[in-house]
Formats: sequence, structure tokens, C-alpha cells
Amino acid sequence: MDQGARVDSRAVIVAAVALLMTPLAGCFNVACDCANDPGLLVVTGVPISEVALSGAACAGASFRCVPAALDNTVHADCTQLQILPHAAGDCVVDLMTAGGPQFTVRRQFVTAPSSDCCGGGFTEAHHDSYVDLRTLADAGSD
Repeated sequence: MDQGARVDSRAVIVAAVALLMTPLAGCFNVACDCANDPGLLVVTGVPISEVALSGAACAGASFRCVPAALDNTVHADCTQLQILPHAAGDCVVDLMTAGGPQFTVRRQFVTAPSSDCCGGGFTEAHHDSYVDLRTLADAGSD
């Protein structure tokens, strides 16, 4: 066998291995950062003073004031709250704001498809996991 034929056969083998590995590429995706799944993010125009979580998805779930650690504590001047649901179902978030209105946010969470990068986690059923309450002129619900 001459040198050219040997190089060509190596190229064919490398191409075949690459083709066979393509379906497995998603299994080794290290770009997924499931720990940073946003869950539900609620933004207010005034500091949050109290948080109450209920519903199958959020009763007992973890929350944090962004950018603080996930510590289930309402910190001073907290205007961004991240909730990480721990089950599928309804998530009800009751917020009291400093010297002002109370807000109730309701969302439905479902199990993320196993084809997702973070399959097995929980995702908002209608892709509505960002709630901006800054634009509401008066107290109310979203």
C-alpha cells in the first residue's frame, strides 16, 4: 500500500468515528450549568420585605435575593427574588414590599423534558419565568 492510500484510509476511519460519536455529543455537554437554572425571577420597583411560598412546586422551595447566596432570606434593598421550585405543580409567591403593596404571583411548573440539558429539573409550563412588577402602578396580582 502506498503512502497516499494509507493517509486516505486513516481519514476515513477518523471521519467514521466522528460520525458515530455525534449522537453522543449531547451526553458530554459540559456547558450546561443546571445549578444556575433561573427557576422563577420576580423583579419589583421597591424593596421586598416578606416572602411566602406555597403550592406544590414552591412550598418549602429555596429562594434568594439576587445577587445574594441561595439562603432563603430577604436582604435589605431586595428588588430581585429568585425562586427554585422543587416539584411540578403550582407555585404561588406572596410578596410584601417595604411600605407598600402586596403582590401575588402564580405560575405552573412542569418537569423539564429529559432531552433538555437540565432534564429532570422543573421549568415554567408557559416559558413565563420572568415577572416584572415594576410597571404595575398599584397593588395587584400577576
